[in-house]
Formats: sequence, C-alpha cells, structure tokens
Amino acid sequence: MTTDPTRITSGTASQASAVFTAAGMRTACEDLSEGLADDELCLIAWLGEEVAGAAVGRPDSLAFDDAGREYLYAVLEWLAVLPVHRGLHIGTRLLEAFCELSCSRGARAVHLRMSPSRVTELQGFYEARGFSDAGDGSWSRSCR
Repeated sequence: MTTDPTRITSGTASQASAVFTAAGMRTACEDLSEGLADDELCLIAWLGEEVAGAAVGRPDSLAFDDAGREYLYAVLEWLAVLPVHRGLHIGTRLLEAFCELSCSRGARAVHLRMSPSRVTELQGFYEARGFSDAGDGSWSRSCR
C-alpha cells in the first residue's frame, strides 16, 4: 500500500504567484500582486518539502436565487500545478480540497471559468470531477 505524499495547506499570495509564474499564468500573478483579498483562500499542494501546485478562490460568495433568497456559492479563480509535477493527481487533490472546504462552509455549488483558449484542454479534467458546463462560459459542481 502506498501513501499519497501530497499534502494541502493554507498558503500565501507569494507562494501561489510562484506556482502561477512557473505555469505561465501571468494574469493570475497580476491578480495576486497586491496579495489575497479578504475573502480569498489560497491552498498550496506540497510534494515532500517542495511546493507543487496552488489554488486560489472565494469559498463563500453571496448570491440570490430567483425568489430573492440568499445563498452561498464558491468560485475557484485559479488552479495550477508546476509542469514537473503534472500527472501526479495534484490538481485533483487541490480541486477536491477547495470543493470540500467550500461545501463545508455552506456553499451550494462551486463555480469556475476556463480561458476560452484552454476549454478543449481542460474540459475533460473538470467533467471527470463532476463539473458541468453551465452554458454561460462557467462550469459548476453542486455541493449536494
């Protein structure tokens, strides 16, 4: 029996920026240049003592349904795994950790957007993990 050497911890904007820089995600780095917003959460994946990936999002955003009732939802803004660590399920671990945390805080669903240029590349990854196309350029997964 093997154990998964990946661990997920809370992280900082600078740790996430280092991952996003190495992954070629300049826009993510620009968004994080001032640090994390008060309502943002950063998760860092570690492989041993090395940072292997990062996820940044808002786990408890407020919205209103058609009847005017408020509810919570989560938005995964950025997710990346360093190229050298891809294929080790680190992205899946980060995604699941973000979804579990968001749902445990009362989110009804987790939403994300993909760059239109990367939909073909990433669609299968997110669909295999329970996300579906919401038809408005976003993808979502229910917490229930």
